[in-house]
Amino acid sequence: MKRIVTTLILAAISLSLAAQANITTRKYRLSDFRDKTLKVVLTGSEMMDAVTRDEVMSRWTLSPFEFCSQEEFASLLNSNAYYFLVQVEGMTRGEQEPGVTFLSVLRGGGADINSLEEVVNMPLKGSDSSSGREFVFYGALLDIIQDYISRAMDNEFDAYAGLSTYAIGLSPTRDMHIYMSRGDVEATVSPMEMEGIFSDTFVLCDEEDADAAFEEAVPGTLVSYVVAAINPRRGSRCYKMLIDPSTRQLRYIRRHKITNKAGRGFLLDDLKKLSKKR
Repeated sequence: MKRIVTTLILAAISLSLAAQANITTRKYRLSDFRDKTLKVVLTGSEMMDAVTRDEVMSRWTLSPFEFCSQEEFASLLNSNAYYFLVQVEGMTRGEQEPGVTFLSVLRGGGADINSLEEVVNMPLKGSDSSSGREFVFYGALLDIIQDYISRAMDNEFDAYAGLSTYAIGLSPTRDMHIYMSRGDVEATVSPMEMEGIFSDTFVLCDEEDADAAFEEAVPGTLVSYVVAAINPRRGSRCYKMLIDPSTRQLRYIRRHKITNKAGRGFLLDDLKKLSKKR
């Protein structure tokens, strides 16, 4: 009788372990990413689609890819044979309407877009209008997405950490020059407050000069990029980034909720923290 009980216990343990083995982790679920086709969903905007085609064809190396229309995306999203790169208007808790358009990688196999598993969401532009800067940074955002997914496939921590934690490991160092576009600074930061922050290595400049610094891709340089609605509603989110144009790495990303006291752009507290690292 004792032997029978022991056998039953061992059988129960074996069944328990077998059940646990069927639990898939995020890293495991991404293990097929390189083998599946990435469907790049075009928007219908002539300029955006031209940039998307050029940048994806010249930069995407992580998996096979094909371009598709919105209609084809709708017909294929329930298939787990594909991943999708698609522009999605995101809305977080407390927002009355979408304020930011994300460049999102989604795993196919859901009933609708809201049920698809999100692999990564990269802030691209404000939903209410185009500043034009998304075209300058689009290729770098693609590289950041690929780097993040590649890390997530190799490391469980990175798979769950998200972009904010990923960027902390690549945070700015003292010897890096930062070019901050004036338009990326929150409007209530006064000229007097700026005087004690900006310097020869933390440069406040016009948007054209910031974008030129990005396109020149000088090593050891970071350039600011802010994504938020041009006319944000209270409760909308603002995403603040610093991107290395030579390595195409995301070195800093933070977000805040837009309120009466915190508008669109890098806040004074953000600038002070970055200035201390100069």
